[in-house]
Amino acid sequence: MKGEIYIAFNMSHLPFTVTLPERPGYKWEPLVDTSKPTPYDFLTPDLPGRDIAIQQYAQFLDANMYPMLSYSSIILLRIPDENPASLLLSAIYIILFLVCWKRNRLISK
Repeated sequence: MKGEIYIAFNMSHLPFTVTLPERPGYKWEPLVDTSKPTPYDFLTPDLPGRDIAIQQYAQFLDANMYPMLSYSSIILLRIPDENPASLLLSAIYIILFLVCWKRNRLISK
């Protein structure tokens, strides 16, 4: 997978929680959230306090969810997950895929 973004719009007057696509070995990181006050509505890499702003949503992002306030939009970036447990999970997915693929090739012969 090359660079991937997730864009969502909440055009309702009610808050909404979006469910993000799961990508083993990767995590979602907010870039734009129009419900946040300036300068935290656009999280550039050089923004002071950026890590703290991202950490506030870690519990949601770890669950592949993101809460949106009414009349807001978000842009999230998919980045590699540096968490060793996540890397192990990715390796397990790859091994299971290869085992299943090889098994199906042997059965179909």
